[in-house]
Amino acid sequence: MAEGMINVTDLSEYIYCQRKLFLKKVLFMREPQNESMVRGSIKHKFNEESCLNEKNVVLRIQREHEIKDIKEIYEKSYSDILKNTIKINMGLLNQFNIKPEEIFEKNWIGALQDIDERTNAIAELKKRTGFSSMDLWKSLFPKIKAEVKFESKAMKLKGIVDRIEYFEDDIVPFEIKTGSCPREGVWPSHSVQIGAYLLLMRESGIKVKKGVLRYSDAGIDRDVVLNQFLEMEVLNLVDKIVNMIDAKELPAICDNRNKCANCALRGKCYELPATPENVVEEY
Repeated sequence: MAEGMINVTDLSEYIYCQRKLFLKKVLFMREPQNESMVRGSIKHKFNEESCLNEKNVVLRIQREHEIKDIKEIYEKSYSDILKNTIKINMGLLNQFNIKPEEIFEKNWIGALQDIDERTNAIAELKKRTGFSSMDLWKSLFPKIKAEVKFESKAMKLKGIVDRIEYFEDDIVPFEIKTGSCPREGVWPSHSVQIGAYLLLMRESGIKVKKGVLRYSDAGIDRDVVLNQFLEMEVLNLVDKIVNMIDAKELPAICDNRNKCANCALRGKCYELPATPENVVEEY
C-alpha cells in the first residue's frame, strides 16, 4: 500500500467521487483553499475551544445563580470564543468575501443547541445537589472533548472525531454536519463516517454502542448504531481504497457531471483519460 493511512474523510470522498480521491491520494494533487475549507476550519476551531473552556465556565457558576444567569455565562463564553475565532481568520474571510456576521450567525445556531443542553443539565444538577463551582464541575456529565484523534495501523485508518461525550457509564462520539438533514435517518456517507469513528474507538479499547450525527443547521441529532452491516461497509470501503491506491489505475470520470461543477480539480481531471487507465508513470 502507499505510504500513510486512509483518512476517515476519504471514505466519504470515495463514495462521492472515486476519481477525485485517486487524484489526491495517488497523483498527490492538492485542492487550493476554498470557501468551504475556511468555513469548516472556523467551525472546528470554535467547537474545540468551546469544549476546552467549559470547565472555566462552570467554575464561575455560584449557588445564587439561576438558570437565566447560567445561560448568560455560557452565551458570553461561547460568543467571545466565536468572535475571537472569526477575528483570527479575518484575512481568509475577506479573501473569500465571507461576511463575519454571516459566519457568526451560522455557527451560533449550533452553539445555541449546546448552550441550552448544558444550561438545562447544570440547572437540574445544581437544584438536585446544591453544588456550585468545582463541585458542580466534578459532578457534571457528560464531559465533552472535541477534535479527538484516533488511528489504527491494523485497520489502516485514522480520523478526528468532532466531539465525544463522556458519560459515567457510556461514551458517545458525535459528527457535526452543516447543510441539509434527511427526513429520516442520516445520509449514507455520514453513516459510514460515524461508523468508521466507532470502529476506531472500539479498536483503541473504548466500548461504544452508537454514534450521533448532529445536523447543526436543523438542530437535529440522529443516532447511528454500530452493527455488523455498517462495520462490513466501512471495512469494505477501506479495502477498495487501498486496492485503488495500490493498483494505481485511474477511475473513470463519474457519471454525474453535476458533481464536477464546483470541483477545484476539474481542469486537471479532464486532462487525463476519461476511462480507467494506469497513468502514474506517464504523469
